[in-house]
Amino acid sequence: MVSRRTPNGDWPNIADSIERDLWAGGHLFWGLVIFRCTYGDDESWKQALLKLNQRLQERLARHNGLDMGTEERFKLPVIEDTALEEASTHAVRERFEQWCATAEQTEQGTPEEIASRRTGAPSYGEGSSRYRYCLAIDRESLDSITTKPDPGDWKGYGWVKIIDRH
Repeated sequence: MVSRRTPNGDWPNIADSIERDLWAGGHLFWGLVIFRCTYGDDESWKQALLKLNQRLQERLARHNGLDMGTEERFKLPVIEDTALEEASTHAVRERFEQWCATAEQTEQGTPEEIASRRTGAPSYGEGSSRYRYCLAIDRESLDSITTKPDPGDWKGYGWVKIIDRH
């Protein structure tokens, strides 16, 4: 399949893949929920969210896909609760399960509305990644994002924990 954004570019084009999964799932927007698992340094937290968004925009721009990063198409909800301070993966997964129980219908519409927008099966057969995976940012991952890397260090973007709901 040829990308409508970068016809002569790399395939798969990340923006085209995201859009295709949105259509297939009948969803209006994408983005993973973030669970904040560290408190006490609000400035670093704000900086980390800004860096994550900048990195995403850079990646989308590389594929002429900035339309997939607009406020209407991309949302990163943040769950903040000091009870999640240094929470285990299991505890975050339980909270994610609770969030998912109502999130799709609250965010994307009724099952009938979602079904009416579907154009096929999502690429990975599991439905939207938004309701399958979440991100957890604890102190260690926050530090990895906000600490200035050595020049040329490919790991300079930092990391987060990705948790599979299943």
